[in-house]
Amino acid sequence: MVRASVDVRHAVAGDLLDVAGLCLTAREESSTPTQLCSPDVERVRNQLGVLLSVPGGRVLVARRDGVAVGFLLGRIVEANIYHDDPVLYIEALFVDQVFRRRGAGHALLAAAAEIALEVGAEEVYSVPLPGSRGVQRFLLRLGFAP
Repeated sequence: MVRASVDVRHAVAGDLLDVAGLCLTAREESSTPTQLCSPDVERVRNQLGVLLSVPGGRVLVARRDGVAVGFLLGRIVEANIYHDDPVLYIEALFVDQVFRRRGAGHALLAAAAEIALEVGAEEVYSVPLPGSRGVQRFLLRLGFAP
């Protein structure tokens, strides 16, 4: 049996409702849901649209067999008083529990690494979603440090 591959791409307007739905799933799993996002899917979709519209805003969506299974929200922070070079800041990384351990998280981070290379960012920062110990362990295994 051939395992279906995960397709990761930059989200477009038509993907935002799926990503917003995944955000609400992440909210349900969080021990601190009010720190994560609004419980209103339309509001979250609009906020994702704002992230896409700002310079440096990135929304990646992972799909498996056409179904949205994960997302990565990020921002390119240009060189400034704190950084001599641009950095990629990962604001959120989430994979639906049903699809974990099937390559979606790795595929999302590989796409993020490509973004970092494209913009000349040698550093990638991430703050895992509140209460997401699994994501913390995942990032540690991939070389992220506290």
